[in-house]
Amino acid sequence: MPLCPTTRSCPPPTTEAIATPSGGAALRVPLTLLLVSLFTSYFSLFTPLSAQTPAQRDSIEAFRDSLAPISDTVALRALEAHYIEIAKQDRKDPMRHLRLGFIA
Repeated sequence: MPLCPTTRSCPPPTTEAIATPSGGAALRVPLTLLLVSLFTSYFSLFTPLSAQTPAQRDSIEAFRDSLAPISDTVALRALEAHYIEIAKQDRKDPMRHLRLGFIA
């Protein structure tokens, strides 16, 4: 039985399928993605990644520990609103956003 019994139900052929009838079109896109991902991962090995310093980790842990005993949701929402305003003024500081994430 043919794959497309009528011409109405068959999708038009793509240019890749016409260009490579041997099935190469099926491998072209995954191979390209593989090569791009290998290229970017190779060069990302040489790019230093930024992380928190030990002092910043201690600061985050202390901040998280200071939030633990707070059970009043009104106080937490007020603190969150305050930190949102601070984060809006300094959008490039990831530590502010990290603290805001612990509050939220």
